[in-house]
Amino acid sequence: MREDLYALTPEAVAALANVGLVKRALRELEAGQGPSLTEESDGTVIGTFPDGVVARLVPGRPLRDVPCSCPAMGVCRHRVATALAYRAFASSASGAHEGAREPDFEPWSPGELDDAALATLGRRPLEEARAARRRGVVAVVRRPRPSEPATVELPSCTVRFLVPRELAYARCDCRVGIGCAHVALAVWAFREADTRDREALEQTVEVRDARAEAVDESPLEVAVSLARHLVVDGVANAREALGQRFALARSELGARGWLWPESALEALEASLARYRSRSARYTPEDVLDLVVELEARRRAVARSAGVALPAAHVLGKGERHETALDHLRLVGLGARGVSEGTTRGVEVLLADPDTGAVLVHTKSWDFAADAEVPSISELGRRRAAGTSLAQLAAGQVVTRAAKRRANRAVLFGNARGATSVTPQVGDWDRLPAPLRAESVAALLRERETRPPHALRPRVLADDVYVLPIAGVDDVRWDPATQRLVAVARDLEDTLVLVVREHRAHAPDAEDVLAAALSGRFGAPRYLAGEVHVRGGAVFFDPTAVVAGEVIVPELRAWEPRDGERAPIARGALPPDAGDELERARGLLAEGVQLGLRDLSGAARARLGELSRALERGGLSRTANVLERAGAALEHARVVSDEASWDDAAAAWIDAGLRVELALEAR
Repeated sequence: MREDLYALTPEAVAALANVGLVKRALRELEAGQGPSLTEESDGTVIGTFPDGVVARLVPGRPLRDVPCSCPAMGVCRHRVATALAYRAFASSASGAHEGAREPDFEPWSPGELDDAALATLGRRPLEEARAARRRGVVAVVRRPRPSEPATVELPSCTVRFLVPRELAYARCDCRVGIGCAHVALAVWAFREADTRDREALEQTVEVRDARAEAVDESPLEVAVSLARHLVVDGVANAREALGQRFALARSELGARGWLWPESALEALEASLARYRSRSARYTPEDVLDLVVELEARRRAVARSAGVALPAAHVLGKGERHETALDHLRLVGLGARGVSEGTTRGVEVLLADPDTGAVLVHTKSWDFAADAEVPSISELGRRRAAGTSLAQLAAGQVVTRAAKRRANRAVLFGNARGATSVTPQVGDWDRLPAPLRAESVAALLRERETRPPHALRPRVLADDVYVLPIAGVDDVRWDPATQRLVAVARDLEDTLVLVVREHRAHAPDAEDVLAAALSGRFGAPRYLAGEVHVRGGAVFFDPTAVVAGEVIVPELRAWEPRDGERAPIARGALPPDAGDELERARGLLAEGVQLGLRDLSGAARARLGELSRALERGGLSRTANVLERAGAALEHARVVSDEASWDDAAAAWIDAGLRVELALEAR
């Protein structure tokens, strides 16, 4: 019996071919129009169709490369139908009367594949893989689960091993697709993970010929030094010349291929530009987060030997700025609007159901100062990828003309017929973990295992999840805080809060969301959106709700029926008891905004009060770091030389890092 064909599921065959061919083949098999199968002594499976077409599935060869007598190029419906019919054929041949059974799940590691198996990839792919290994490649290894294959996420693509111990069924989402250099890198990544911990479900490893040498961190040191200078003088006093120095440091980081620090500096420059232009999107907390991130990445690189995250992962070294993808299938998870002055934008969230990655397609427009600026729901009617943005956000996409950037932005090409968008019903059961969390508890467990935010890749939808819900207990509008809050329950009856703040660019979003959560379109079954955790409670800022259909609040205009109003109960929400960590973060951001030189005595006194409050709350380490920051600041004010001010800035940033870590651990 061909174990490889027996293990193939319709989902695996769809990854090797496409969903349309699989659906057609399954319909033909159910109607009794499938092939008659025979199996030769060498394992070749022959499928003979009623119209005389013959497909031959040869062992060890990818589905696209096996012969078929039809004129189709590549994978055809005959090869697909033969592969799908084999499980029932093998069960019948073995005398099983209960029909084709599902194969038992068996944990395995692609690291078990030896060099002889890799040699079947061919000389050129192996040479490319060895060259990449000499440079060093960071990979995220995910071990197989009953519903998910073994997967390796590389900087530019993702490799999935669809059938255990069969390299011919390893599928990559690059242009080559099968038998590429990435498959060899994925096998080596699993070998590295196996030497560390064979039980860990997910690991980040570096594939490299020799132990990584110490990284020359001088460009990162320059960036951190500039960030400290900014903290001492303050954003309010930052000069144009500082922006030029940031740009020079960013170009040096880019020349090294250190993508994430380069991106952080670019974001810092953008924040400074927003402040100078008095943009409503500017917040001092963003600047604090960015200077903290630069310091965190510098420390992680300096201490990379023997730690869980390789320096290349922390720096984004080896990440391609843009990668062309082959036969990409995406599922819309809604959209969110962007507003800044007279600029409007729409970010459409699209999930890859094979890898669980969330990609973002962005469109933006600049309007004249005296022009009437449309709402986000009106912009949702504009075109993208051959359809409207609203249909894209709520539909499913199949494309052969897409490019993915390192930050998980996705671009669609203009080739005619290369991209198609069809409606979806919100059947998100098959979205993989960790994107689809089974429950609030599973979501919290996944977030606990992630590296700190300051060390993770800088991607656009880092905190987007999908959560199945059993129902919604309450939907309420608080006029004081201008936000909609709903209380939902997951499938384990754990509460999750849905919080949507009013945004002027999407005036109907709260009404549409309230209607969706209240059952107007059907019982709500899924939430998709950005997740925040506070005190063990999960807060969803939804981008889409599945309730009979996929509803995208920001891109849907509210259409009342016969004077109907949105079902929102009014009334004050329970008062926020406050949080010393949030207050500490706000005070540290105030120091970055005003500059340590100009920080008032009252602000310095509040720092001491917060330190004592955190100590009483059991956060002794965070309290001590805040106390050291206050002491360093007072010392700098007395001594008042550049070295002491630099030390004070370093202590201030250190306090910001400690507070950020404490906030993430709440």
